[in-house]
Amino acid sequence: MIPKVFFACLLILGGSVGAAALEPGAFKTPPAAARPTVWWFWGESVTTEHGITKDLEAMKRVGLGGVVLYEQVFKDAPDAYKSLSPEFLARVRFAAAECARLGLSLELNVGPGYVAGGPWITPELGVQRLVSSELQIEGGKRFSGVLPKPPTRQGFYREVAVLAFPSPAGSEAAPSPTMTSAPAGLDLATMFARDAKKVRIPPASQGRPTLIQLDYGKPFTARSLVFAQRPNSKGLIVATQLPGNWADDNHGQGVRVHPPLGELESSDDGMNWARVCTLPQRGFQLDGRERQTLAFPARTARYFRLNLRDWGRNFQRVDDDV
Repeated sequence: MIPKVFFACLLILGGSVGAAALEPGAFKTPPAAARPTVWWFWGESVTTEHGITKDLEAMKRVGLGGVVLYEQVFKDAPDAYKSLSPEFLARVRFAAAECARLGLSLELNVGPGYVAGGPWITPELGVQRLVSSELQIEGGKRFSGVLPKPPTRQGFYREVAVLAFPSPAGSEAAPSPTMTSAPAGLDLATMFARDAKKVRIPPASQGRPTLIQLDYGKPFTARSLVFAQRPNSKGLIVATQLPGNWADDNHGQGVRVHPPLGELESSDDGMNWARVCTLPQRGFQLDGRERQTLAFPARTARYFRLNLRDWGRNFQRVDDDV
């Protein structure tokens, strides 16, 4: 029975494809519904009726089936029409008439940019995230004071909750280590401050690594590392991505596989080192986030160090620094 069922399936599949659809000529002049459509970006330069007509006629000439009008505004160009202004809507109506004249489809994106937004979306209505700050105080007595404010964007902040709890064992503030670097001269005080300022690190000469050592003076247990890095070009986890040229090593428009920055290492004697974790290099993110938190199995040692090497070129800044 199995061969008969298989043969019947072949007959059904074969019978569902019309002979005319397989003719070579059908691929040369496909119907409008089978033609590709493309994004058509507006918003960062002046939009004229002459330019609209020339764009659409060129797309019709090369065989496209239609456009998706995409108002993408990354900067406030003075000669660009404001979203939903009378001038902007007049050009949209003109574009629709031209598409109808040329036999092209026209679709509209729901807002300016990669998300449904626009100048009518104020910060309190926009996409939001949870932010936090913390303050350790001495227990057993009443506290009165102003809590540190978490980081904000566009001046918007709304308190969600204040959580107070006894500090679990091992969560006391870390002791201040003695910090050294090789090559010498790095501004380590700024690098390890909590004010989000960064320090520029050039590659060491002759291909040597840059070593940043922390000596806690006694065994110290670490479970995580938080750091911020000047972003490189788009990374594999960029939030929104466009297709690019087809290739085995292509990951999208402007996307590269960035090598790691190096490793976090530990040592009991300052001479023999063991790897704790790899430090991934962060690519550019459209939301601007730069901070990373790396969690790893608890490691107890007197010495920790950042072994930074072979991080490659920063294609966004066009230099070799990190």
